[in-house]
Amino acid sequence: MIKEQPGRDEVPFWLRSAVPGTHYVDVEFSGHSTIEFDTADLIEHISSREIPDHTWATLLPELGIDHSGRPRLLAAQRPCALRWLAVLWKQRHHRTIEFECQHARVRLLQNSGNPWHT
Repeated sequence: MIKEQPGRDEVPFWLRSAVPGTHYVDVEFSGHSTIEFDTADLIEHISSREIPDHTWATLLPELGIDHSGRPRLLAAQRPCALRWLAVLWKQRHHRTIEFECQHARVRLLQNSGNPWHT
């Protein structure tokens, strides 16, 4: 469903069409996702940094992620982690430790030797 939202200023949410006018498209929480993306979103949320990776890894089967889903999970983790880095960017001078931790997390996930590859 496309609806006009003139109050929203986030560029990624605006779609220009051949039809005169500008329409708002919010794909976040649009009702379609995968178990791998939902799990990555949960794992990479900044409030989840207190939970060690090995704990998350042991919970994966209970979260519906089997060995064949691990590559899709890893692929989803990277943009989820980058999103939180972008959120913290504006606050990096006030939330320095969280920003640095999230930056390290993004680098870890981009490294081919990261523990999620196993």
